[in-house]
Amino acid sequence: MLKTKVCYTLIIVIIVLSLIGSRLMATTEMPHYQTLSQSGAIELRTYGPMIRAEVIQSGPRALALRAGFQPLVNYILGDNQRKKNLNMTAPVIQVCSPNTPEYSTIAFIMPQEYTLNTLPKPNNPEIQFNALPSTHWAVIRFSGFLSEAKLNRYYETLKDYLKQHNIRQVDPAIVYAFYNPPWTLPFLKRHEIMLAIKRPHSQ
Repeated sequence: MLKTKVCYTLIIVIIVLSLIGSRLMATTEMPHYQTLSQSGAIELRTYGPMIRAEVIQSGPRALALRAGFQPLVNYILGDNQRKKNLNMTAPVIQVCSPNTPEYSTIAFIMPQEYTLNTLPKPNNPEIQFNALPSTHWAVIRFSGFLSEAKLNRYYETLKDYLKQHNIRQVDPAIVYAFYNPPWTLPFLKRHEIMLAIKRPHSQ
């Protein structure tokens, strides 16, 4: 009986946290983009210039993501030379390159109000800023639990779409975008895989 009550309580707590997380996401700054076309879960988008704070981590993808997340959180919570707090943005980015599979880059997108000159300098020398120009992306969106098999399946689906539509990928890196806190219920989570592309002539 006690175990049943504990289970019900945990379920209610998770649901409440997920709903709170969803409401917070509605007010979290995200980079603006233009949708060029959409086919089911796949979109072709154009993002404007942005600045990312990045750290490079070694090891398996999931472990590298967790390891790289903390120094970036510390940075926006005041671990910088001005002791200034920055607003959290979404998504959290992980860049994996087939050329260096043992490493990945974890990144937070900086709030749009900042430039390279106005961002506070990190105390952690491993954090570097990367100013990205406007870029075209092919994006596939999905939800649910994450596994390497699932990520690979959606990646292959996106690659097949590019091949079928003669869209050229301009960078081999795979960009994973994670939008939600870890306590969010799986069916409410938003995940994306992004591949940099040359803009199709028809768009």
